[in-house]
Amino acid sequence: MKRLIGFVAVPALILTAGGLSNPALAQTWPTKPIRIVIAQAPGSATDVISRVVANQLSASLGQPIVIDARPGAGGMLGTEVAARSVPDGYTLFMANNSTHGSNPAVYAKLP
Repeated sequence: MKRLIGFVAVPALILTAGGLSNPALAQTWPTKPIRIVIAQAPGSATDVISRVVANQLSASLGQPIVIDARPGAGGMLGTEVAARSVPDGYTLFMANNSTHGSNPAVYAKLP
């Protein structure tokens, strides 16, 4: 057993000492406002929950958070907006039963 432990530990030390595994340099995030897309109307339960979450996130991250309500077509409009947004980490989507539960079961083809 001692031979096996030594065999595993030596390559790990070589990789870290040899510079092959450099530490990742973290970027500061967020540097601009964050957008939360919801697929329901303003005043709905999803909207209210999103606003409560946004207030807490804004306080802890130090950036404003914008709620972008895109109701219509059973939640497909807002879902499509979120899916087609730039994948930079500044767009969040608040999903619910209709957007990710019933719509895929009811509609054969979703945008």
